[in-house]
Amino acid sequence: MGCGHAVTRVEPTRHARTLRRRASAVGLAAVLVLLAACTTEKAEPANDLDESRRADLVASLWFVPSGSSAGGPVVGPGRSYERPSVHWFSQTPGTATEIVERQVGEARAAGWVPIYGECAHLVSGETEDGEAFVRADEITVHLARTQPDGSPAYAELVARSDRRRDGEILVDAHTMYHLDSATPAPVEEAPLPALLCFGGDDGREVVGAEMPLSVKGHVDKQSWE
Repeated sequence: MGCGHAVTRVEPTRHARTLRRRASAVGLAAVLVLLAACTTEKAEPANDLDESRRADLVASLWFVPSGSSAGGPVVGPGRSYERPSVHWFSQTPGTATEIVERQVGEARAAGWVPIYGECAHLVSGETEDGEAFVRADEITVHLARTQPDGSPAYAELVARSDRRRDGEILVDAHTMYHLDSATPAPVEEAPLPALLCFGGDDGREVVGAEMPLSVKGHVDKQSWE
């Protein structure tokens, strides 16, 4: 090979191969650490605005929440975050329809408006008098409200019932985080009485539009989830 000189191939010793593998592993680990540093930029933590919005959200509720948060970065890669939120769960007597009627009535009195409704787990049958009925064992309602600073707040209300036990109500509500750069457009009120499980005549299982803002946001997104 080249100039007629003989070339001798020298095989690496087992120790040399082990050192090479270790060096490669160390190099790969360093690269992964650098890549992680580039992809795990965190969103800003909650500030005074988020604390104020959380307090306004709690004050606007028609119930006493079992927990609340001012929001903040989500653990993991990217710039995602949780918005200020509150949570509530309670057991209560009545069918899902009765529970929703009570809760929506109280929510309206507190300034909330239903914008979406959905009947699920429908059961149909006849009463002892021979009248047909349709019952929903689960009803979901989304509500909206304008907060004192002009930002919107949203709540998801889920009522469930079972003939063998009391019903239950779950509510998750949230509002805007300080990283949100745009305010969603107002959403129209939903005609809940038109729902099949509320006695509507046209068999509608869904009415209205779902809330345009979820509890999780991302600083790089230009559109709402």
